[in-house]
Amino acid sequence: MRNYVLQSDGRIRAIRSFELSDGQIISEGDIGGRIDGQNNLHQNSPCWVFPDGEVTENASVSGNALIYSGTISGNAKVYGNAVITDSVINENARVSGLETEVNESRITGNAHVANCRIIDSTISDSARINGSPGLSSGGDKLECLISRSTVSGNAAVSGTPSIREGSLLHDRANVSGCCYVENSVIECDGRVSGCARIINSTVGCTGIVYGDKEIENREIYDAGEVTNCPETAANSSNCCA
Repeated sequence: MRNYVLQSDGRIRAIRSFELSDGQIISEGDIGGRIDGQNNLHQNSPCWVFPDGEVTENASVSGNALIYSGTISGNAKVYGNAVITDSVINENARVSGLETEVNESRITGNAHVANCRIIDSTISDSARINGSPGLSSGGDKLECLISRSTVSGNAAVSGTPSIREGSLLHDRANVSGCCYVENSVIECDGRVSGCARIINSTVGCTGIVYGDKEIENREIYDAGEVTNCPETAANSSNCCA
């Protein structure tokens, strides 16, 4: 069933009423954002581009995705339950997942983002962000969060880490589990996992930090830093009870 028509001014207009994934109702006659053609916005699913959003070129929006504001262009794809606000998604980027929010950020290159909240950050090159939101043993919500940071190269992020305040992940960096990274650099083959806390530090070369260790104002370039959590739990959010 068709949801919209494309007007002569490039804006979409709803031709029936339907409910969005966040509970909002799009009413028949509502005017949305600009698209180049019907290949940009799927007709048969409850996705929508709001008036401040734009989808151009070969980019596509489908599933339950919502574009509140910003530009989706190139060959980018936004799908699943992704919510985009004041952001640029372009080139071959993919944004998807059940719990994905991108705010004031840029996702570009061949980057993939799923199940993570991205705020004022840049995700580029072949970076992979694959969060896994859940609950701690105490019932608190755990989420993947990247705020005011950059993830590039072949860096990978998974689990429910919190990466904040000017942090840089690049090369083949790997951050997982429910660790906390603030104003730090993870580079080369550096790896941080478990419930480790990295603050104002650099982890690079073969540096490995896992468990519940807090590293502050240090440079870790060699494997080590084993702490209270057993190695088998280093990639598990259960370590953060």
